[in-house]
Amino acid sequence: MQGRRIYVDGILPDGSPLKAIRFGGASEVTGAEAACVNCHRRSGYGSIEGRILVPPIAGAVLFAPGVFASERVKGSAHATFTGIERFRARSAYDEQKLMRTLRHGRDPDGTLLRPPMARYKLNAHAVKALSAYLRQLSTQTVDGIEGETLHLGTVFTPDIPLPQREAILEVLHAYAATRNSGDTRWQLHIWQLTGMPQEWDAQLDEHYLQQPVFALLSGAGSAEWLPVQRFCERHSVACLLPSIELAPKIEGDYYSLYYSSGLALEARLLAHHLTEQPVAPRRLLQVVADDAGKRAANELRAELDRSGSLMTVLQLAPEEYAAIAPPSAQDTVVWWLRPEQIARLTATVPIPSGPLYLSALLAPAEELVMSDVWKQAVRYVSIFDSLSARRAQTTLLPWLARQGISATNLRLRGDAYAACNFFNNAISAVQLQTAHGLRGPLTRERMLEALESSMTVYRDDAAPYYWQMSLGPSQRYLVKGGMLLSHIDSDATEWVPATARIVP
Repeated sequence: MQGRRIYVDGILPDGSPLKAIRFGGASEVTGAEAACVNCHRRSGYGSIEGRILVPPIAGAVLFAPGVFASERVKGSAHATFTGIERFRARSAYDEQKLMRTLRHGRDPDGTLLRPPMARYKLNAHAVKALSAYLRQLSTQTVDGIEGETLHLGTVFTPDIPLPQREAILEVLHAYAATRNSGDTRWQLHIWQLTGMPQEWDAQLDEHYLQQPVFALLSGAGSAEWLPVQRFCERHSVACLLPSIELAPKIEGDYYSLYYSSGLALEARLLAHHLTEQPVAPRRLLQVVADDAGKRAANELRAELDRSGSLMTVLQLAPEEYAAIAPPSAQDTVVWWLRPEQIARLTATVPIPSGPLYLSALLAPAEELVMSDVWKQAVRYVSIFDSLSARRAQTTLLPWLARQGISATNLRLRGDAYAACNFFNNAISAVQLQTAHGLRGPLTRERMLEALESSMTVYRDDAAPYYWQMSLGPSQRYLVKGGMLLSHIDSDATEWVPATARIVP
């Protein structure tokens, strides 16, 4: 559709790039940089920050008068309105008024628009194509909504142990039950994948054929999640905050949203830390025992290569490491291992004299079984907040107690609880927009944009295991930094920051 190319890609119907003059004539932008979607967003519902408004231009809103566009607000008082008030009091657009706005920066009532609205070089044919596209933008009812019921899928890959799967499902079912007494009901559908990753695309398509869902909420996976991300792009289905150990690279994908890039972020944190040391390690020994560990080790090696590090990097199985232990004091050791693997290894090898790093994702602190002497030798690479256990006592643990859910697998339960919170807040924000006169159905794009906006008022008790989460329009990872944790008390009962926050 020609109008979509103008809106998203900045390409005019004749194939030439869209051109825009920024406010004040300071500079010209062309092509995708000038596209409407950059400010008015994929849904066409714009954004707002404080009193700075990028107004909606989806057809249901654009070609209708503002909710306060009546004779009593016109005249001299009408001309003094700015921002939100001005938008809500304006007249309806038509194609000719839209052309005047794009070319000359004046709204339907002739009022000069303020920055950042640019001026566009568009002929009548291009405006007609854009107008046709805007009239249908965000008007279609999407799959997965039946009346007041939202159908939501939850995906689990085959490598997720049953206790972890049940920990997430207990939270999702309990939270959904609290939603079913209001205006909107949540209907959960469990999508359990089987077999090898190359078989998952067909399984996901079949699940969606049997029951279309509005979004995939929470869920869990280990080192492989790319087929799920591909599915979401293929069907324009939002995938919200699964608990996974290694998130796929985004590379322009839109519909999947993750807490972090997982092990890839841990690898970047550790690479940044190692390359900042006054004396670089002579060797780096990475101990791995499964696919997740191997991929984490590969990420760290790649990060060190990109930094120009000259250290020798070796990848060893636990039995190979045991054969050479203890390593030299000039060696740095990373165990990309799970708690049970760590317990077996600490029972057979001496404590290394050099630094030893563990992954907080693969070996959650509450599951780590090792002596206090070992714990005091460890540096924990973590994307989680060192105060998360305390913050969980504020909201998560009381909520679990009220639902009759045990306080086990707390990090997974916290992930699922936070995913539900963020999704619920986003749905409520879209419903509030509608109540304030922003016409149009609930769409996945509007929900995702509302979720992005909600991160500006994010409360840490809604997601107690993470610190400093943020989300910009082109970002899909909420957590972008972390720290190293260690023990400083003789009883080794609490992890504390060993470094300042690292943002690689």
